Amino acid sequence: MGARLLAVGAWLAAAVLHGLVPRDPVALEPASAPVLAVLSGGHRTAAASAAWASTVAHFAATTPDPDALEAGIHTAIAFDPAFVPPVAQGSLMLRLAGAPERVPPLLEHGMAAHPGDPWFPWAMAMHVWTVEADHDAAAAWLDRAEALAPGGIHGEAADALRSRP
Repeated sequence: MGARLLAVGAWLAAAVLHGLVPRDPVALEPASAPVLAVLSGGHRTAAASAAWASTVAHFAATTPDPDALEAGIHTAIAFDPAFVPPVAQGSLMLRLAGAPERVPPLLEHGMAAHPGDPWFPWAMAMHVWTVEADHDAAAAWLDRAEALAPGGIHGEAADALRSRP
């Protein structure tokens, strides 16, 4: 309970710092690891949560800079490698910020950190299908998702992609 409360407090501190410091919104960047380590009192989960909150604030309040987004995402992951939101939502944020080439390594991290979760191979399938227009690679990723969650719709989606001309 104490670590969770501290995580919420660190998140709020990061949000307040972004709101109280007058800046040009374009210059708003995610908080740095040393600042987060101090704000979190050394609790890694709280620091990861604050890093992620700071990154989301950057994305929401500015024209997102892919380098700043990636730095914030990797700062959160460095504090807590199993923290899902920076990987799952960060991959979408990078794509929307015009850096789709940075998405696959992030999703690969998610697959390594959560090897039994079919969401990450599914997300990779959606990425290679919609960004790279590679139906065969997308089908292979969907097969991998199906292997993790048999009987789901992933296998049917893979077959549908393979049947496309």
